[in-house]
Amino acid sequence: MIREGNATPAWLANDFNASRRHALIVAQVIKLCQKLTDDAVTMFIKLMGKLFSQANNRKKQRQMDCRANTAKALRMFLDTITALQSANKELAGTGCFG
Repeated sequence: MIREGNATPAWLANDFNASRRHALIVAQVIKLCQKLTDDAVTMFIKLMGKLFSQANNRKKQRQMDCRANTAKALRMFLDTITALQSANKELAGTGCFG
């Protein structure tokens, strides 16, 4: 029925009886609904993939941006530990706390 509707020009469909024309139209509408549904699902899948990719890229960029701050904080922490160890060694030699 759908193939017949695709192949039939409008001027020839005018010669069909009303119920046959209605059947052809209904068949075309059903086919169109199926195609629209498939296209909508495809668009949704592509959109979700794009959004996932963008979120992943933003996450990677945030990690790269925070890398310098994290390294700076760790260096400050290491310097603090080193200073505390040096102070502890100096005070241990004087006998003030030991």
